[in-house]
Amino acid sequence: MPVFFPTSQVSVQLTGTSSIPNNFTVDIYRWDVATDAAVYDRTIVTGLTRTATSSVNGGTLLNGYGISGITGLDNYVKLTSTTSCSTTATYPITDAALSVYQPSSGTFTDIYNSYSGVSQGTAFNQTGSGTGYDSFAVTSGHITGNKPVAVFSTLSYIDDTGFTLSYVSGKNTAGDTIYGDYANGPFSSFSITKSGKLFTLTGSANTSLAPDNVYIKGIMRLTHNSSTNYVDFDYWYNPSNL
Repeated sequence: MPVFFPTSQVSVQLTGTSSIPNNFTVDIYRWDVATDAAVYDRTIVTGLTRTATSSVNGGTLLNGYGISGITGLDNYVKLTSTTSCSTTATYPITDAALSVYQPSSGTFTDIYNSYSGVSQGTAFNQTGSGTGYDSFAVTSGHITGNKPVAVFSTLSYIDDTGFTLSYVSGKNTAGDTIYGDYANGPFSSFSITKSGKLFTLTGSANTSLAPDNVYIKGIMRLTHNSSTNYVDFDYWYNPSNL
């Protein structure tokens, strides 16, 4: 089954009091995460006159021509006319795009502890490149310290406050759901820092929890705040004094 990506729509309008050209080609440019730049993606329509009506909203280029199918990675609309009165115009559409953006369109360049050696390690397709378990330090009978959870690569124009990291649930190596002290994971809070298109996800240990020699696959959730869309991924940990 193909992945479903929600879409939104925008309206573009030519402005000015001088002569407005005809015969427009309307292109959509998307943001390419690999090169960190906008690249041509698709042509919406060719030969569009300034008075033609849109099937989306009935508008024209003079009062707002509607364009549908805007996805979370789309960056701007480009209008080009090569008639005797030629012009090129671009319109940013990131607000509309981010309203439907899905984190699953990004890449986990590293999940620090995603263990694939047991059955519970392959239940989710976001497994990253890390292997093994993250063991927490113990001081005065409680777990301590900050733990890098994952590095996520995506749109460099999303601010680090644009995402929220949370803990969903956990299972042991036998596949049993974790209840009790670690039902909500080993963390008391999370932070996200940004460098270019890389977002580092970090958890701060819940220092009120006592150590426990159990291996847990925590399901972490990265949510995009504007669209509320999210992606889940594995994070294996062992909160014992090893």
